[in-house]
Amino acid sequence: MSTQTIYVTNRCCSASASQYETEVRGERVAAGQAAARAKGKRWGGSIAGVRKKVTPTQEKIIRAIKPQREPVTAIAAAVGLSRPTIYDVLAVSVHNDVRLGK
Repeated sequence: MSTQTIYVTNRCCSASASQYETEVRGERVAAGQAAARAKGKRWGGSIAGVRKKVTPTQEKIIRAIKPQREPVTAIAAAVGLSRPTIYDVLAVSVHNDVRLGK
């Protein structure tokens, strides 16, 4: 057997072993996810529409300050939240106003 033949043979065996390991790993992951789902576990982020960080007091402050034309950065600093969170709170209030016909 030549050196080149041995190299090609080893490379093929190595590739098939790697593929087998990947398949086994995938099966283990799928089995683990199925077991977690059976136990009622969830993953992939928080439940849509639920805010864990924003208190009702913070929402009132945000809605009171924004009509005064304060920058969102200043509001975020005042209530201790991020700018995207402030925008989310303001967006919810706008959607509620439209839905309620205000």
